[in-house]
Amino acid sequence: MSGIGGIFHRDSQPVDPTQLKAISSALSHRGSDGSSYLKSSNIGLIHCMLHDTQESLLETLPNKTCDKKLFITWHGRIDNREELTEQTGWNRIPAKTTDSDLILAAYAKWGNDCIQHLLGDFAFAIWDDCAQKLFCARDHMGIKPFYYILTDTFFAFASEIKGLLALPIDRGGINEDRIADYLTCIVTENESTFYNNILRLPPGHFLEINPGKSLLYKYWEPQPAQISGSSTFVYEEQFYSIFKEATRCRLRSNFPVGSFLSGGIDSSSIVCMTAGPLRHQLPDQLHTFSGIFNEISICDERQFFQSVLNRYEVTPHFICADRINPSVAYDRITQSEDEPFWAPHIFMGWELMAIARQQGVRILLDGHDGDSAVSHGSGLLPELLLQGKWFRLLKECYLIGNTPSLNRTLKNLLRICWNCTLYRASALIPVTFQPNHFIKTLSRLNPSFEKRNTIRSRLLQAETDRPNAGQKEYEHHMSAITQPLHPLALEVLERQCIQHDLIGCYPFFDKRLIEFCLALPAEQKRSNGFNRNIVRKSLQSILPTRIAGRKSKTNFTPNMTHIFSTTGKAWLQFNIDKTSQQSYDYLNKEEFLNICDSFQREPSKTSLMDLGFLLRSISLSQWLSNQ
Repeated sequence: MSGIGGIFHRDSQPVDPTQLKAISSALSHRGSDGSSYLKSSNIGLIHCMLHDTQESLLETLPNKTCDKKLFITWHGRIDNREELTEQTGWNRIPAKTTDSDLILAAYAKWGNDCIQHLLGDFAFAIWDDCAQKLFCARDHMGIKPFYYILTDTFFAFASEIKGLLALPIDRGGINEDRIADYLTCIVTENESTFYNNILRLPPGHFLEINPGKSLLYKYWEPQPAQISGSSTFVYEEQFYSIFKEATRCRLRSNFPVGSFLSGGIDSSSIVCMTAGPLRHQLPDQLHTFSGIFNEISICDERQFFQSVLNRYEVTPHFICADRINPSVAYDRITQSEDEPFWAPHIFMGWELMAIARQQGVRILLDGHDGDSAVSHGSGLLPELLLQGKWFRLLKECYLIGNTPSLNRTLKNLLRICWNCTLYRASALIPVTFQPNHFIKTLSRLNPSFEKRNTIRSRLLQAETDRPNAGQKEYEHHMSAITQPLHPLALEVLERQCIQHDLIGCYPFFDKRLIEFCLALPAEQKRSNGFNRNIVRKSLQSILPTRIAGRKSKTNFTPNMTHIFSTTGKAWLQFNIDKTSQQSYDYLNKEEFLNICDSFQREPSKTSLMDLGFLLRSISLSQWLSNQ
């Protein structure tokens, strides 16, 4: 169920049905299975339907209670249906109970506190007719999007910004802070958009709107779980159980289920769990979607994911990722996005999604950023240093990477000592120095734009807030999982899925899994040179040895430079040539053209930072041209 929107006139003015229809029309691509709206005086709700689960086939949205005192529009998935049924006293047949029925029952019992009882991926709005208020909420990690505009007399929301732009509203002009952050590739908060008056509801927050007041409240932030027991066996057993359940609850589908499959541990773990222990939960055989690289062999991961395909019965699908013309994906994405975007290698995902749609898949599993959810355990090394456990520290330094050596061990040890010293010094002395990459980043902005913007202070903030190699494990893990970049990336992924009638599901971003991993000792995350040790050990019965024993990760930058200098060369040059003059109000034109020239001369020597800047600049130019 994939698109919602609504209007609330806080001054009691009646809602114009044509405005509800305008939101619905703007979001029509999210509702291949129909759309509808509900209006009552000064409140109106819309829904665009994309069926996924068996229960969704019975769903009529917007939904309402029998007494017509509560109304809801929502999209998402509720994972603790049995628990909610018992706690709310719901007495209807489970197979005929929709997720929105359970949300309404939860709200009827607990009011705003209902959000503390919900588990899953969701965004919803409930109109409480008795209290004359609108209650809106977004899931813990921000899997489902929610945008809104709020004034003293008016409130409107939608799953995409375009739903709000369809209304006669004051969007407030361009938010130049967001442009500066975007061009320098930082995200310091998750509430603003590129329009001053249009906001995001942050993950783990709810919003209550009354005629006379509004309340934005943070209902969740990650907290370490209470783990019963402290032995390695207990940790591994509980991780296996939680990961299995995090995957199982995302398999509720009345349609074929698919999964991305690379050679990494994240996607491989999901495929192995789904096609192995959970195979009987599937409506049909699991479909997998992988990129292969015949020309840029350094990016090819077949040697790893083939071990998964050899072990489990799945229906695999492939694309030649080094022969894709990226212009097709980028042009389509530009048409669908409401803001400038940047997502490395998004063209490969786009092509794989197109194949998934052809196969009738609706649920697409994704191992997106399991690194942040589980943690590499990097904080173990500073902990060993601070505890004076030198022998263990030297052993871990020696085992980092695939080719241990005395020289590499000493370099690793010195790096850890330096990072720890620097991090602890920064706690006493405010960070004001500007490293080379910081200065280089600022040099790419128009000098006058940089001076009238507060980007320098935000870059320093981003430098301070990002995970630091000198932090202890808990600090490092918490910093990684709470980065405001996560919901922004998830929103881009969600919109690309919707363009293909897909619903992206991320087992590693399950609230229970994240909080369990936060509670783990550092030794469970890193041991004997292996990061994410808990995944490797607890899933060793289902993971091929080749995957479980892999230390390295593939760098896809060579393929990025390859395709934009071959199949995408003409497209890149065309868009560089038509860069809007307005873009140079924000870009340093000389720097931009120098990077363009350098890429054209020696593409293989261009860094991801430089190529990323080119593509972000092009996306900004295209967006500005449409304003």
